[in-house]
Amino acid sequence: MRPAVEGLVDQGKQVAENKLLPFGIVFFALWSASGVALMLMDSLNIDQVEETRPLWKRFALSVLCTPIFAVMAILGVGLLLTWPQLGSGSQGG
Repeated sequence: MRPAVEGLVDQGKQVAENKLLPFGIVFFALWSASGVALMLMDSLNIDQVEETRPLWKRFALSVLCTPIFAVMAILGVGLLLTWPQLGSGSQGG
């Protein structure tokens, strides 16, 4: 059992040393998150107004909105977790 685990660990180290791995992870994360942003833009079209922008403009907009959505989500979770501590410090007690 131990040689099999060591083999997997060595294989993981070799993959981690590859320079394209971080690029691939960032690329696929951005691609999937921009797909979510594109679907969000489509679902927020309540009046079902026909989209006149070409697909490449909508996709570019979703790629640009993705980091903004990520920062908003991180800040929201951070405030949700730290707000009770921030509020209790201002009571002076």
